Amino acid sequence: MKKTFLIFVMAVCALGVNAQYHTFNASLAGMGGSGVAIDEFQAGMNNQAAWGGLDKIHVGLGYNSRFMLKELSDRYLSFAMPLGKEKGVIGLNLSQFGYSQFNITKAGVGFARRFGPDFSVGLQFDAIHAGTADEMYGSATAFTFEGGFQYRLNDKISLGSAIFNPVQVELNENTGEQLPASISLGMTFTPDKVLMLSADVVKEQYEPASLRAGFRYSMGETFCLRAGFSTGPFIVSGGAGIKFNTLMIDISTAYHQVLGISPAITISYAFEKK
Repeated sequence: MKKTFLIFVMAVCALGVNAQYHTFNASLAGMGGSGVAIDEFQAGMNNQAAWGGLDKIHVGLGYNSRFMLKELSDRYLSFAMPLGKEKGVIGLNLSQFGYSQFNITKAGVGFARRFGPDFSVGLQFDAIHAGTADEMYGSATAFTFEGGFQYRLNDKISLGSAIFNPVQVELNENTGEQLPASISLGMTFTPDKVLMLSADVVKEQYEPASLRAGFRYSMGETFCLRAGFSTGPFIVSGGAGIKFNTLMIDISTAYHQVLGISPAITISYAFEKK
């Protein structure tokens, strides 16, 4: 038990103190975790503005095994439903990080809307519960919010930004521990129909600014390859996606030179309009 907990603590330190509050599905993880400016359903977990242009009901679920340790695994579910033409999109993000001795559960309800053809905004209200088997620390629940925007500058360049917990909500009043805040600024460049480049600059509280960047190369409408990297710590990643009509399966793996690989899978489905 002590050995397992020690490995858990070491891995969390390597990830950064904020890692457990953010989940990356396989499509973004394959591009170094970048994607704050990508206007697709999968990107709505980290920037709700990505849902603004959806015209179908989407649902997705996934699993991320960080460094092949079940103690650091992520399980997540996303759902988005358009309310009608120009009425916006409501969404739900659920995720859980950790294991029986320590875990963090996050439940978020969001809304996004596109204003005109190029600008979208999104907002999500979160409930975050941290639980531990240690009676000394117990458990705690906090409420906060996050949101972002996306702007399509032209046919090739899109910009995006997302912020999490800007009010720095207190997680545990007994210890004074606060939920860390973060802000991301990103851009995508799509020179043609097959290639998309993505890059984000991320500043998380208590951590230095980091870079996340990657690309997606599409081979027709049914298959794509992804690769990328992130700094702080330095991690390289790659992945692929395959589409069967409205069913999308994404896989990825990320590599840390000390802690090893982190495979992930996401399955998402878009319901056809009646």
